[in-house]
Parts: sequence; structure tokens; C-alpha cells
Amino acid sequence: DVPSEYATIQDAVDAADAGDTILVGPGTYTGVSVGEDPSVIDFNGKPLILQSTDGPEVTIIDGENTRRGVRIGDATPGLVVLDGFTIQNGYSASYAGGLTTGLSDPTIRNCVIRWNHADWWGGGVVCHGSNEVVATGTFTDCEVYENSAGMGGGAFYLWRAEVAIDGNTIYRNSTGGTFSCWNGAVARLSNSIICEDGTGCTEDLGGNCVTATCDSDADGTLDCLDNCPSDSDKTEPGDCGCGVADTDTDGDGT
Repeated sequence: DVPSEYATIQDAVDAADAGDTILVGPGTYTGVSVGEDPSVIDFNGKPLILQSTDGPEVTIIDGENTRRGVRIGDATPGLVVLDGFTIQNGYSASYAGGLTTGLSDPTIRNCVIRWNHADWWGGGVVCHGSNEVVATGTFTDCEVYENSAGMGGGAFYLWRAEVAIDGNTIYRNSTGGTFSCWNGAVARLSNSIICEDGTGCTEDLGGNCVTATCDSDADGTLDCLDNCPSDSDKTEPGDCGCGVADTDTDGDGT
């Protein structure tokens, strides 16, 4: 466990055997890796379950704008899961500021991926296959926002990859479109919210809400979740009178 047994997440990964589960307690983890393409966490080709104990709000992987957040890469066969982290302030001079996956077929769930940048491709996430094998992966119940890339794929860059994106909220990612797909890659969207972003090379499997504006009335509730997204008369976020001022005319406290 981290930090009770190992001081850093990378220390725990280095000591782990294939198939292990690593539990990570609250904290901000920055890493110390240096070199040509450093990451805060590198799975080193191991199939592992990396899970926070208290969720992404308090368990943060921070690249400090000098290194990528997480590199999963081409893990050997087995279950690969990243669950319950915020990945932020990641940087790469090439690709994948936040997270990169290869042929590991990972499940990324309950994560926040924000404020990451890559000079080339995939500010938030890169999923990269090979000429022989299509990469796969699943993103479930994640929030991906305000990532950027110099050339394309502000949120996701997919190269010969097929990725399932279910129950995600994706917004305000910049440069070259939210999704950038090459060599037959596709992102399959379901039950997700996308606003102030494009859908690019995605396949709509249903249940999605796509809006040009995230929060029209600036009440803190996304338009897709707001009964009246442009009602300035509401008194609470997400609640409204649909154009009628919400006042207590009969004095009953409601």
C-alpha cells in the first residue's frame, strides 16, 4: 500500500508482481523520474490494478508540468486497471501529457484527467496500437477537461485503436479537436457528456449529450444536467422556473 508501505506509487509498482493490486491513499504524488520521456508512474509492462482508497478528489498524480502523468504501455497479458485518480499538470514534449496506453487493454475508471499538455499529440490521453495489433481500452465514469496538444487531439489521440468511452464528461479541451484518430481508430461513445468540444472520429452508441456551451447560465451545472440551462431566474443550480422567477408568493417557505 502507498504511502504506508511504499513512499511513492512508483516504488510500489517496481516492487509489485504481475496481477497485484496496489492501494493508494490520499496525497499528491509527483514522481522524480527524469530523462527523455519521463512519467510520474510507469507500469513497466506489468498487468496491475492501481486503485485509490478515497477517490480522485484527494488522490492526485501531478506531473508538475515537467513529466507525463501515467505510462501504461504494452503490459503483458492480464488485468490492467487505473481507478480513482486525478491526473493533472502532465507534460510531454512529444505525445500524451496525461496518460498513454499501448496494447494493454486497460480499464480507466473514476478518474479526472485535466490540465495536461503535449507538444505534439494527445494532451490528455494517447491510445496507440501497432501495425499488427489494434489497441483497445475502456474509459468509464471519467472527467476529461482543459487538456491541450500542439498538433491534435486535445483530449484523445488514437492511433490504430478502438476505445470505449462510457459515462464520461469531456469538455474544453483544445487544439486540433477533442478526438484525433488515425489508421482506422475510433472512439465509441455512450452515456457521455461533451460540451465546448467536438466529437470528431467518434461512434455514437446512444445516451450522449453534446452541447456547444457547457454552462449557459453560469450556475455551476452543465447544460446537459440542467432542466433549464439558460434560465437566469433560478435560485439554485440546476433548479428553475423555466423563465418564471422562483419566488415564494404565498409565504409557505417553498
